[in-house]
Amino acid sequence: MNKSDLKPKSESKANVPKRVLAALLLFVLLIVVVKLGFDYYNFLYPIIMISVLIFIYKKYRVSKNRSVFIKTMLIISFLCLVMPDSTVYKLKNDRYFWSEAPLKVSHFQVIRNIDNDTTAMVNPVLIGAISRVYNYPPAILFTSDDIGRSWIDTTSFDNSIEGQKALHELLEHEKRHLDINEIYTRKAQDSLNKMMFSSYMEKYDVVTYFFKISDSIQGVFDVETGHGTVKVSVEQWNIHLEQQLSK
Repeated sequence: MNKSDLKPKSESKANVPKRVLAALLLFVLLIVVVKLGFDYYNFLYPIIMISVLIFIYKKYRVSKNRSVFIKTMLIISFLCLVMPDSTVYKLKNDRYFWSEAPLKVSHFQVIRNIDNDTTAMVNPVLIGAISRVYNYPPAILFTSDDIGRSWIDTTSFDNSIEGQKALHELLEHEKRHLDINEIYTRKAQDSLNKMMFSSYMEKYDVVTYFFKISDSIQGVFDVETGHGTVKVSVEQWNIHLEQQLSK
């Protein structure tokens, strides 16, 4: 029997070349960058990287330090795979995102409006990113508010019960504008989820289509509710919007 046959199997493996580790690190960093940008990210990237790292770990003899290095890259790749793109987008964008929570006065710029009878205004917008490669999800969309342009005039609301009730109703009305936008944002997202292999412009046209519908509904909502003053219509809209949001 040859003495070399008695050596542990791991000793017959070659060391991991430094250039291989450098290349792996470069690709992991690239995956992180495109994950953050979303436009050119594909969920297959981290899957491929995890597979390559496992192959390298099995094929080569790995020292303790290099083992930690490879495991760290595995963890980063795994996080890129499992962390939702929507969560990443929200973490890197410090702005308002739609939620079920009611609006507060602090959401607005408090001003005194002397130009007309309008006492508050929100500016619902549809934000997010559209993938330029074949990916799932093909886009990530959110309802937001252009807070820099949203304002409220609180001078006509005193601290009386009636005054605070009127302020509460105004805030509810403005929140409903954001709710309407959220409903059509979801419709756009649902449509885009079926367009994984569509072009960027085809997906962009879908987003534009639903935002235009949302924008037109905003005007209908204001007219029918008298900007929140026609109680019967307000109640009807509340029921309708709640049903749509609960889907």
